[in-house]
Amino acid sequence: MKKKTVLIVVILILAGLFFRRPGRKEQKPELREPSAYLEEPSIKKIDPSMQMPSKKDEEVLLKRTKIDLKERQIELKRLPLIRKEQNSVLNVEIRMKPNCRPGDADAIQMDLKAAPDHKVMATLEPLGSNDQSFHWDFPSDFVSQGSIFNQFLIPQEQKPTLWGFYVCTADLKDTSCKNKATTDINDIFKEHITKSPKAGRQKRNIFFQVFLLDDWGLVAFADVPKESKRFEALKKYVGERGIASKESEQALNTSQKQMETLLSLPFSFNGNKLTVNLPKYRTSACSKNQ
Repeated sequence: MKKKTVLIVVILILAGLFFRRPGRKEQKPELREPSAYLEEPSIKKIDPSMQMPSKKDEEVLLKRTKIDLKERQIELKRLPLIRKEQNSVLNVEIRMKPNCRPGDADAIQMDLKAAPDHKVMATLEPLGSNDQSFHWDFPSDFVSQGSIFNQFLIPQEQKPTLWGFYVCTADLKDTSCKNKATTDINDIFKEHITKSPKAGRQKRNIFFQVFLLDDWGLVAFADVPKESKRFEALKKYVGERGIASKESEQALNTSQKQMETLLSLPFSFNGNKLTVNLPKYRTSACSKNQ
């Protein structure tokens, strides 16, 4: 038995040597340098279409930045306008704004009731040598509609220009508000309350705002300019933009008087739209919860 056992062990050892693959070595885990485990940086190709800004582009950017800073300093706000061919597209909304006291819309209604042969219109009119103007006749029920909308296409010019935006009562064939009377709204209400024989017969401006138009859009006062220094700052800025003449100075002086008399609400800019708010008396606006 002992010899038999030894023989079996010898056979098993020989079988193991026979079936073992020659040259095969025990695999050991490869040791790599720590940096080898880091992701290799990807090489980005330069897109030939992405070019560095030209010197001209940089000059335009610097000029635009300087203008923007100046406008903020003198409390002006800007509405960028879409270009369509050679025109600037100005979208305008006239909106009745609920108010706790009688306002522009109420004065207009009183005037039209006293003078049904008159109409109400808005006009865009240059305050310089340019004689091209635009007008928009309001529908007779515009107050009850709550808001109305129109689009103006204003030809672009190389230099900035001064414009006036008016809302006035006028004869049916009128196309200009520029030379209409400017009456304090309290005097208008007084005419109607006292039942003056001439109440509502005068063709007059109810709303007015001055604005500057350039390649980048429309610029106007951010709020009601109650101090003269605001107009002085505007005059200086207009001169810096290349609109310096006796004509422009006279136009701005007239604009100042009109705005100080009417105290019209400033333009509201919503997206690409200019909104003109005409206050309208509503009892709901007097509620403290509103």
